[in-house]
Amino acid sequence: MTTRTLVVAVIVCLTAFITEPRRGTAAEPAAPAADIGTVDVMEVTGLDGLVAYSTLSHENLGVFRAKLEKGYSEAIKAWKEAKAEAARENDGKIFDQPEPQRPRLKLIHTKLSADDAGKLVAELREAQRQIKGKTYYRSLCGKIMNRHGPIPYAFMAVPDGNNLLTESVLARLRGHVDMDLREYEGTGRLTIPSTGVYRITCSQSLYLNGLLIGGFLRDAATKLDAGTYDVRLTCGNNGGQLPTTTLKIVQDSSGKVVPVYNSQLDIEAFLANPINGSVPKELSGWRPSRENLVVLPATPEKK
Repeated sequence: MTTRTLVVAVIVCLTAFITEPRRGTAAEPAAPAADIGTVDVMEVTGLDGLVAYSTLSHENLGVFRAKLEKGYSEAIKAWKEAKAEAARENDGKIFDQPEPQRPRLKLIHTKLSADDAGKLVAELREAQRQIKGKTYYRSLCGKIMNRHGPIPYAFMAVPDGNNLLTESVLARLRGHVDMDLREYEGTGRLTIPSTGVYRITCSQSLYLNGLLIGGFLRDAATKLDAGTYDVRLTCGNNGGQLPTTTLKIVQDSSGKVVPVYNSQLDIEAFLANPINGSVPKELSGWRPSRENLVVLPATPEKK
């Protein structure tokens, strides 16, 4: 059982207290009717570490805490069992499913009317949305296609020539999809800090703002203007090159790697959007971690 499945299972068991959440976000307690009593505004951190702002009737706070703790105990038990099973089946290879995090509740405001609580939650969610739109992580929103089209799996790590179709990734796909894997496509953004020469290594086709920059490039010197670009990387498998899919862009003058990234808002939307009717499971073990956090230059400079 994957961690994403565990999150869903916990959400389902809390339906008496939680509105149905968006996939990939923390569970949200339901706002009670005004005649039930006063309402608390909570910050809820779910099993996946994502935060949501929600309302909960003051009378149900203790019960909700207990149910969250029970859900966490069940999730961590299932995760440990899955890890042990993977170790037996994969001969000790890396287990890349993220460990469920202990849910946390933080009281923002207590004993409000339902109307006042709803207004406060709306303000908090909008502020959170704006922050997520300006929080960036090194990533590509990647899809893998077989002969039938996109498979319901996401690959968020930037391909480096070795990480796309590892044994761990293939083991998770076998038995679930047609293994005639034919194409990769990843999208994101790139901010060039100053106009100049950049050295690009990429697989089959790299597009910036919709224009084909090149394919099968290896440390190719390319002049790029300062600014932010939409990035699209594709690679087919007609020659068996899919496992070596790569993207790396280095500023020639400094030798620094220029990160490809997506906003947290875009990442959550991508992971919540069904592929062929199913919400995609993340394959690469990518996390929105401090190591993947991208700080953009204040103002890209043109020379």
